[in-house]
Amino acid sequence: MHEALDLKIVSDLPDKRIRAAALAAANRSLPDLRVVTNALSNYTSKFCIGTSPICVLPVLYLNLDPRMIPTPQAMELMIHHATRPSYIDAARLSLKALHHFTDLRICQTTVDACPDLWARVWPWM
Repeated sequence: MHEALDLKIVSDLPDKRIRAAALAAANRSLPDLRVVTNALSNYTSKFCIGTSPICVLPVLYLNLDPRMIPTPQAMELMIHHATRPSYIDAARLSLKALHHFTDLRICQTTVDACPDLWARVWPWM
């Protein structure tokens, strides 16, 4: 796993509120993941010069764990009961947030982490 995907880099986030939300989101808190992804969507390209956007990559990576992808049988039950587990929304938000990185000036660190990120993204497609 690329070092940019290590959860310890979340501690480099300068905003204490976002840092706390990122740590909670890494433990599957959907409301906190929303805080993190909303903060990321407010960044502009100038922030890729610093570390802040990159510091959320581990959170997105953790929320794209392919082991959370439901089986076809589980999907049938979700459809039947009209339910959607929070981990599905977490994966959706994480994918959307990763897409936001295409709007930022790409940092080499982000590019270098792509193979490991792709291994998490592709199974959700």
